[in-house]
Amino acid sequence: MKSSTIEKKYSKKALVDMINRNREASDIDMPELKPLDFSKAELVQMVLPIFNAVEADVPEVKGDVMDNVNMQADEEAELDNALRVVLKEGILYRIDSHCWWGKTSRVPEDEIDIPKQLMGGVKTLIDPKHLGPFRQWKGIGERIVKKCGYSFLGLRGVYFVPKGFIGLAEEKLLECQKMAAVEKDNFKENFELYKQEWKAYVIDMCVEHGIDVDIATKYLEDSYYPSVSQLDGKFVFQWTKFAVTVPDSDMGILTDKQYQEEVRKQKVQAREFLNNCVAELAKRFYEIISNIKAKLDAGDVIKPKTLQSLESFTEVFDKMNITNNQELAGYVGQAQKLFSGVSVADFKEDKFTDKLKTKLTGVVDKFAEAADQKLLRDIEF
Repeated sequence: MKSSTIEKKYSKKALVDMINRNREASDIDMPELKPLDFSKAELVQMVLPIFNAVEADVPEVKGDVMDNVNMQADEEAELDNALRVVLKEGILYRIDSHCWWGKTSRVPEDEIDIPKQLMGGVKTLIDPKHLGPFRQWKGIGERIVKKCGYSFLGLRGVYFVPKGFIGLAEEKLLECQKMAAVEKDNFKENFELYKQEWKAYVIDMCVEHGIDVDIATKYLEDSYYPSVSQLDGKFVFQWTKFAVTVPDSDMGILTDKQYQEEVRKQKVQAREFLNNCVAELAKRFYEIISNIKAKLDAGDVIKPKTLQSLESFTEVFDKMNITNNQELAGYVGQAQKLFSGVSVADFKEDKFTDKLKTKLTGVVDKFAEAADQKLLRDIEF
């Protein structure tokens, strides 16, 4: 095999592993390998004798070497493909939503001697109920992108949205942003009223507890509050789209070792993420069809919502199946065929129900007994 072919086909990491794994299996004299001391071209020259021995049909070398070579090549191809899918089949989303916290901590707690509910280390400046609606927007935004995709492995609050759902995610997030803006404008319009309401509440508390009103209300002066114009920057609902990539090796940010380790880590992470995606999609499907089967077994009434859940799933399945998992696609296709053209009225006929139950049981049982453990790795039956 030509050195140019080897260099093109195998990564530096694959060459290093190949040499280390096959050192004992080969009678070719090779120096102790220190990966950081060698360029890829040098590694190619070191592994070239192994390929030459294989091509020359040296018995004691050929079997073990080719097994390890093929194993390394398959793993590298799998990892490369995983990273390619993650980078090309969708984008990562992070929701950034926050609001003014409605408090101040400018005065140390030990400066005044009054109950903490009125004047603790952190002083409340407005009734927290007026800020409640804004604090829910981050959760709403995250539910949108999660429904359109998957939680991204290893990064908290980050979600992978397949390219087929980016348009929908943007549409829904923009709707949320507009509603959040309306709530912000309403808050700004009533800001002075909210301040006065809280001041009146504090005064009532002072009277009830026998506290000097002047001391308590001193910390509710306008200087402790943001101005109306400053509120704009304190109420935010936005999102960021990005991809996880390694800094270019030529930029000098990472050492060669750090760069190779980071590339490897991201490829492994991408593979694990895609495995989780398949498992999550399989779990959603299993929950739907097993629920329908349970209702049929129990003789429960099949409602339109029950059938709609399967129909909605099959409509989006192809876009969500970013790994193009054919095994799962086969099960989904079988279920889709079984329920094609079926209406709630059909379940009033016992013969139809019994026939469908038998066929659906076959799909559910086969799915539950699937040999591909990666497909069912996170599902508990």
